[in-house]
Amino acid sequence: MVSWRIALAMAGRALADEWITGTYTTGYWDCCKPSCAWSGKGDVDAPVRSCEAETGNVLSDPDVASVCDGGTSASCVDNQPFTINDELTMGFAAAAVGGSSGLSGDENCGMCYELVWTDEEFDYGGGAHPDIVGKRHVVQVTNIGFDVTGSHSFDLQIPSAGQGLFDTGCEIQFPDYKSKHFDCGNNYGGCDDISGCEDLPDDLRAGCEWRFDGSVYGWKTENGKSDNPYVRFRRVKCPSELVAITGTTPNDDDDYPEIEYVTFTPAPTLGYNPSPQPTTNGVCCFYIEGGDACEDCSPENGIRGGFCMESEENCLFCSATATYCAPTDLDDCPDEAEWYKEGDQTKNCSWVSVLSTKRCSVKGADGRFAYEGCRGSCQTCDKGCEGDDADFYVGDPSKDCDWVGRASTVRCKKEGSSGFAYSRCKYACGLCNYENCDDDEDWQMPGEPSKDCDWVGDFRQNRCVKVGDDGSFAFESCRHSCHSCTRIITKACSDSTSWYKRDEPEKGCDWVGGFAPSRCAVRGEDDRWAFEACPVSCSTCS
Repeated sequence: MVSWRIALAMAGRALADEWITGTYTTGYWDCCKPSCAWSGKGDVDAPVRSCEAETGNVLSDPDVASVCDGGTSASCVDNQPFTINDELTMGFAAAAVGGSSGLSGDENCGMCYELVWTDEEFDYGGGAHPDIVGKRHVVQVTNIGFDVTGSHSFDLQIPSAGQGLFDTGCEIQFPDYKSKHFDCGNNYGGCDDISGCEDLPDDLRAGCEWRFDGSVYGWKTENGKSDNPYVRFRRVKCPSELVAITGTTPNDDDDYPEIEYVTFTPAPTLGYNPSPQPTTNGVCCFYIEGGDACEDCSPENGIRGGFCMESEENCLFCSATATYCAPTDLDDCPDEAEWYKEGDQTKNCSWVSVLSTKRCSVKGADGRFAYEGCRGSCQTCDKGCEGDDADFYVGDPSKDCDWVGRASTVRCKKEGSSGFAYSRCKYACGLCNYENCDDDEDWQMPGEPSKDCDWVGDFRQNRCVKVGDDGSFAFESCRHSCHSCTRIITKACSDSTSWYKRDEPEKGCDWVGGFAPSRCAVRGEDDRWAFEACPVSCSTCS
């Protein structure tokens, strides 16, 4: 009898040699511990990571029960889809338990698959948004879909896509929210438009907004598309970006092909390219007809971190997604030598500078984004902090710097009307040095000296309402970590006239002031804490 491991290996190699066609995908987000996070699932070097529901910390014990079954283990918030470039995205998925896909549920744990969106449609319409057909989404299997079978291949993990049968876990992981906030009250299908992302916790909004981005997925953004898009897929070697998040690699991973990150298009063969063209390895070049001549790639010419390619062959193949760097006075605003991309110590601020418009939104190993740790490369220095840009907005004029600041962890990475939010909304993004806005070095949780203001800042969404051993809230004593003075610096200190406690419109800032500071730890309908929206009532004015 052939063992299941041998059979699985044989089936997997077949999938690597040919594309499986004619299957479709769905989406879900239920906060439950992934099936592949249990020990003994799949042929891998370690189980998929799961996280402690309250703190968000990765659990070392793979056998802690799920929040959906009375335990404390939940899906980690970084298991959301994300964009690599204009034609490639990545994420995580539950695999089918059978059917025409050839997938086998738990036996596929840890394996990675390259999905290509196709233009097939259902009888009712649906299918892929036209702008994503032909683009790729690489997933790692972290879960099993008991109801994923037949021509249904993958259930993609996407915030706001629907909790399905398990609609209690998210309330436990995020106790300030109700079940309806995670999928607009629609357990099967989730939210129909991007406005539903406003109801989600900050940590889940990036993945939700990815879902409605027409360039990468576009859920129901054009004539009902995307709606459960069809794919063709094959198994591939797991990219480092996914392994860094899940902590798991299949034992046979080296048997499968690596993905291509960028498809290069030849640049026009004109006598002279009037603007710098980034080459395949990310550096910049000019090509001038008639010899091995390049313009000087130097800071004076607006290029830093690159050099000239001195042959026509090298200059012809350029990445459409790359860019060149504008000069920055690094002496006044140095990059931090200690910062590097999460999961890859070789990708430091120098790596960021080569492709700054894409890489400044990458998260580092210390939890900070590149625009925070590589201020020189990303041009987010304090010297430009004369105020937020009043004319900047993301998508529509109502989404200004004030809107960015209400969920800065997610929104400061957004590109808007005149650049990225982190460069136009520096106060809102916490990138300015504030006067009288320091963390209290002595603040700590009762009996836990290690849980200080730095600890609060690591997960400020939940920890800024913690009470310290001196009786003060973290938002009072850890103002820098909690960004509780950002709004004060940006504009005059006054209570919001529109803020009110979630689901209770009659309880505004006046109500908060009647029993401060306890009520300052209440979350509002617009997702801001009372201490952010009611600084006068909460005495958080500098």
